[in-house]
Amino acid sequence: MKKFPLPQKAPQNNRHSAKPAHSFTLIELFVVIAIIAILAGLLLPALQHAREKAYVASCKSNIKQIMVGVLAYTTDSNDYLPLCNQASDVPSGAGREGLYWISEIYPYVASKSYTIPLPDDFTLNKLFNCAGARPEEVWKKNGITWSSYGYPCIFGDLRYYPGGNKWYKERKLTRIYCPSKQGVIADVDSYKRGKRNEDFNDMIEDFDNIPLIRHKGETNLSYVDGHVGTRKFNNATESNGQKDFDNTFNHVAGDWICSKCGWQ
Repeated sequence: MKKFPLPQKAPQNNRHSAKPAHSFTLIELFVVIAIIAILAGLLLPALQHAREKAYVASCKSNIKQIMVGVLAYTTDSNDYLPLCNQASDVPSGAGREGLYWISEIYPYVASKSYTIPLPDDFTLNKLFNCAGARPEEVWKKNGITWSSYGYPCIFGDLRYYPGGNKWYKERKLTRIYCPSKQGVIADVDSYKRGKRNEDFNDMIEDFDNIPLIRHKGETNLSYVDGHVGTRKFNNATESNGQKDFDNTFNHVAGDWICSKCGWQ
């Protein structure tokens, strides 16, 4: 049988066997950087929007839980709402002011209470601080970060009552004729409040305490009936001539505060 020779492998030249590696040119590098920049520009606003939505949801959850604490307090207090502030002669000690309305509902939301003066290691439960609050909206003093939520002084401020001023008397939940319109817990600029007169109970007295840049200019707040909503406050008057703020936080009836609701 005739044998055929096997084909021989051609000799390899090592100098030409390896494929030369390709390196980026300067133009290609610029193109890649430009593409990354375009993608980042498209994605960052969406990420920022998602983060802001998360802040709003977290804030509303905080306010809802605090409002549940307020309503639980009224159940145990013969329908009286928490005091916004105690009498001015209540000792605070060592410059550590009491939190007043917060101290009254604290056991209902934090499962513990605290005493006045506050201990050196006191830290306010994170429920009382909005994750979306900007650093310039937060007041810190004596080692304590104060709440970024406020509470109306019209629900009872014993610094001025008894003293003849009905505006500051203690309020009963049952005396509020418009529970779906009366604001209770809301975003507040505690830095503006604290710097103005170093009053640390973070109450809502007027439009100046409402933060205008948090949550894209909108304010989260709860109402007496328990629901949580969002309002955009501004310093302009509405068609009826009253300010946005007055229509929401000064809506208590029965003591000449809201003439629209009548008197009890």
